Amino acid sequence: MSLKFPDNFLFGAATSSYQVEGNNVNSDWWVWEETHAGLKGGPKEKSGIACDSYNRYEEDFELAKNMNHTVQRVSIEWSRIEPEEGVFNEAEIEHYAKVLDAIRSRGMKTFVTLWHFTNPKWFRDNKGWGNLKAPHYFARYSKYIAQKLGDKIDYFSTLNEPVVYITLRHLLRTWMPQKHTSILDFFDGWIGLLRGHFASYKAIKSVNENYIVGIVENVMCIEPYEETFLNRLICRIRKYLQYEIFLTLVARKTDFFGVNYYFHDVVTPQDIFINQRSIETATERNDWGWEIYPEGIYHVVKEVAKFKKPIYITENGLADAKDEKREGFIVRHLYWVHKAISEGCDIRGYMHWSLLDNFEWAEGYRWKFGLIEVDRNTLERKVRPSAKTYAEICKTNEVLDELVDKYIVS
Repeated sequence: MSLKFPDNFLFGAATSSYQVEGNNVNSDWWVWEETHAGLKGGPKEKSGIACDSYNRYEEDFELAKNMNHTVQRVSIEWSRIEPEEGVFNEAEIEHYAKVLDAIRSRGMKTFVTLWHFTNPKWFRDNKGWGNLKAPHYFARYSKYIAQKLGDKIDYFSTLNEPVVYITLRHLLRTWMPQKHTSILDFFDGWIGLLRGHFASYKAIKSVNENYIVGIVENVMCIEPYEETFLNRLICRIRKYLQYEIFLTLVARKTDFFGVNYYFHDVVTPQDIFINQRSIETATERNDWGWEIYPEGIYHVVKEVAKFKKPIYITENGLADAKDEKREGFIVRHLYWVHKAISEGCDIRGYMHWSLLDNFEWAEGYRWKFGLIEVDRNTLERKVRPSAKTYAEICKTNEVLDELVDKYIVS
């Protein structure tokens, strides 16, 4: 049987500005690269020109159009818009206006993230999200974007994966600043990001109350290793700490939830606070070593659905340089998305990560997530075979029988 998706369901792909644009010199991440790239504990390489999408966005979106995408998720780089505190760059506003026009003119919706992990240098120097005034700064920027570009934005997302960001910075310390950080910095940043979402939401709505404003969070599928009371309790605590408390607080001031799904974790009692991945259950992994567990996306959206908000899958993808697993990955995840929709979950779109091979933060360019391959020497774009299969899904709004028969075991 084919899997038919609802009318007006959005299919597309996602990118973030820092990861594809290149030469983002006013960003805190750029500063970290310049001082720590290649050193122990630092990013493996510099972002440099990235995919040069700052200049090649027309080419990128033309490829997306040719692949029948109906939505494109992008982000706006705060450090370009406000390179100095309180000083806004009109030339960059004009640039992003052209970017958004390039998407919309090709018949795609714009799904725009205002903050995707990076901050202006001046914001970093003022304690970042630990500053009590951080929500004010972010709201001022958000309002400016809404005033200048709001009529070109179909969906606003205030923040991308705030809990992931603050965890990697202040608990796991795999991202900057790594040193001179504590659990108090974690809580200050956590609260600052939460308040930042509320302030941004209010600021955008003050410009136009009809603007659609949500937030994006990474939601891990967490399951107990054994169906015992203790294992279920630990599982419940982990879910609460990792995403549920944040989503619960945000739910009163959001028009939708964007869900990024990548990870499956089977927990035992010693895994109460952090993801130790002590239990190996995977039969298939991507190039990065992450477990491929399509059923997890079903459990994740069922969890988020209890908040009674529309859901968009804003990221779902895998590192697969040889493009051997991506087609099956997409089909099997969409099978479980379709199942959740058939059971009443209000899921309205799916955006694959990523449109392009890009800069994967501290890992550099090693991992290949793109529907489109990007040659690191020439920056030539090449559509992968799996992207052509996805293009047919986008065109027909369904996963056809032959793909279901090929990848779904009944």
